[in-house]
Amino acid sequence: MKKRSTGREKALRGLLALSLAVCLAGCQKTPDAVKERMSGYGENAQKNTGEASYCTVEELRETDVGSLDLALDNMKLPDGIDFSGVEDVCVLELSTSEGYVTEEDTENRDKIMGLFGIKADSLENQDSDAKGYGETYNSGADGKYLAICENGFVSYISGLEYDVIFGQAQPTGKEERHDLALEDVSGETVEFREGGAQIGEVCRQAESWMAEHMPMEELECRVSEAYAQEVKAADGEKSWQLCLRAEPWYKGIRFNDYLNNGAASQVKETAYGITLYYDGMDAPSAYINGGCGLRLESAEEADEVVDFASAVRLANEKVSSFQNQDVTKVFPMYVMQAQYEEEDQTWLSLGQKFIARPVYAFLIKAGEEDFELGITKANCYNMILVDMLTGEITVRMDVPDGGN
Repeated sequence: MKKRSTGREKALRGLLALSLAVCLAGCQKTPDAVKERMSGYGENAQKNTGEASYCTVEELRETDVGSLDLALDNMKLPDGIDFSGVEDVCVLELSTSEGYVTEEDTENRDKIMGLFGIKADSLENQDSDAKGYGETYNSGADGKYLAICENGFVSYISGLEYDVIFGQAQPTGKEERHDLALEDVSGETVEFREGGAQIGEVCRQAESWMAEHMPMEELECRVSEAYAQEVKAADGEKSWQLCLRAEPWYKGIRFNDYLNNGAASQVKETAYGITLYYDGMDAPSAYINGGCGLRLESAEEADEVVDFASAVRLANEKVSSFQNQDVTKVFPMYVMQAQYEEEDQTWLSLGQKFIARPVYAFLIKAGEEDFELGITKANCYNMILVDMLTGEITVRMDVPDGGN
């Protein structure tokens, strides 16, 4: 018998939909002053006007950025740019995880329900207007919510985050934010209710948990950010929860979790990130993947790539008319582009295809993430992306100083 949705479940669905929309929404509306500076650039990739030099992937790995003679105008690069971990540079074909959960095949669904301690007969179908087949579970008695969709989207929420969503617990406003690309967290701790824990150890535990329980074939997931916040429970006791953000990597290159065209119109560039919450060391109290599951279909290796000096020159040319831009971080990145079959499609369907291209990402911090709905990065970074194979450039300078 199908159960009727409660008001609380509808509220939770709405909040989760908003959370997913935030993850997919990308940058905010471009201010007029920024639009004027962007005249002649636009948002679409552009072929560079100058010739680029190329190198092998091995030569890229050995690049000593500090020894390069780089003439810069309004752009300042950070220290510590390192390509030594790049194993291969490829063009990737991916798809959502077909057959993840359907009315006929429930093996993956049952496995996930067992992982989170939820009985199979307690799920109910999503509303009929939902895009694609899926099932949800919500129980105030258990303090658990689970959504599983046919395209591999999984959203599990329990513990402190469940209580926060339903008003049974409140953040106190105390928080700490760590960007693992910029800082060493080996000496940082978080004070869970059960006691203190090393943040770095929780991050490693999360990566091991994802590899064991939520694997993506040939892709590995690594934690990139760790945000801790203090929460006051209904009984007045205070403890900390740790929110982690992770992305897939392929042979030493991370996937894009920054650039996104937005969910309000047909998405071309598709950001992908995974959110996990920890209330203690044992296992995540919440897990939300990036709108779908991912499966690698093929990888075409490149014999050579645009060398980094050429990428810097091309990026510098594009920001020369902007005010000074201090680049926060630089790394190679795969940017996925959804290959939609329907002209007006805006959702990630069962079997959705993606092409992922490698770029040099020059990321410029222009604001702070809104932590209310988990860690999101698309609305607080300006960026210049240089295609590592063609030299084509994508420029996004639409986040105003000061952020949200």
